[in-house]
Amino acid sequence: MKSAVVFASAILAAMCSGLLQAQSSQPQPSAAASAQPYVMQFPRDLYDHPSYQTEWWYFTGNLESRWERNYGFELTFFRSYAPTGAPAGQPQFVPIVFADLAVSDLDGQQFFFHKALAQEVNPAASITQNPWTIQLGEWTLTQPDATSGVFRLKAEQDDFGVDLALVPEDPPVLNGINGLFELAGSDGQGPEYYEYYSIPRMKAEGRIEVDGEQIPIRGLAWNDHEFFNLGPGQQFPSWDWFAIQLEDGSSIMLYGLRLPNGDYDPDSRGTFVAPDGKVTHLGRGSFTLVPGETWYSAASQAEYPVRWRIWIPSLDIDLDMFTPLDDQEMLAEPGGGSPTYWEGASRFRGTRKGRWVEGKGYLEMLGYAQP
Repeated sequence: MKSAVVFASAILAAMCSGLLQAQSSQPQPSAAASAQPYVMQFPRDLYDHPSYQTEWWYFTGNLESRWERNYGFELTFFRSYAPTGAPAGQPQFVPIVFADLAVSDLDGQQFFFHKALAQEVNPAASITQNPWTIQLGEWTLTQPDATSGVFRLKAEQDDFGVDLALVPEDPPVLNGINGLFELAGSDGQGPEYYEYYSIPRMKAEGRIEVDGEQIPIRGLAWNDHEFFNLGPGQQFPSWDWFAIQLEDGSSIMLYGLRLPNGDYDPDSRGTFVAPDGKVTHLGRGSFTLVPGETWYSAASQAEYPVRWRIWIPSLDIDLDMFTPLDDQEMLAEPGGGSPTYWEGASRFRGTRKGRWVEGKGYLEMLGYAQP
């Protein structure tokens, strides 16, 4: 799951009150939630789905320079629709593109981030074809065509940024059942679905910028892509999300949806990908997430667990998670689209089938800070 972040339409509308001159030719999101399962197809579903209310393309990775210095990065592009409040007969939604960029200097103990937002109108923001590109200011994501298989990411802000080519090592992995997760509808109208796949291992090469220094790097990245409609009154809970790339070639995605009392919702799910590519879906009650040591943010007054124990009994997996850099909190910013959350490079170590295993990945924690 994203990655990061689901946004209530009312919040987006308030943040985007100055961006209400939508063009009537823009695609409009469906007013109803996705009541019927969607069938994933590639390469079609690598690209955008303008009839859905919210969509995101999410990339994280752990990188290393030729001098063996360690870095992490996040770049996420979102498209969503904010209600305009316009009279009948005028456009009722404005399409918004927003993005989050972060660079973690793990050895130097520095964290850089920036958030941006604009109405989907050139030159501020656009989604174009041939090649398919999503652009926000000078930040860009170029998706691959059916044959090249290379994702290009480029985003710079002040004295930090990334310029990367990502090559998938595996085909997309459908999370849930055939790429669908089903959530109990809070509107009383039955279940709703959201579409979700991952590319859990992508070879990353290029450069990263830290304090104005251009640093050649290579490493391993992760991609999530989700798109969905929410029904009337339906909201996502807060969550803890893990992307894990173990050195034995296996990959794990887990997310725990947190209830108001702190327990995890039974709808929490996961996916395990074995080194040979075999996929195992992790359903209700199939894994345990136990928070440990915490880090307190003076900026947001939130307290985040930065150590975890992860237990998947059916796969004989028992891992401890820690982070090389506690302060990887992305604060809400004026002109940005996302709330405050923690998203950071993480390390994993423990056992799988009785054998010692280590790995790297990312952890996202949403809902610990006050809105």
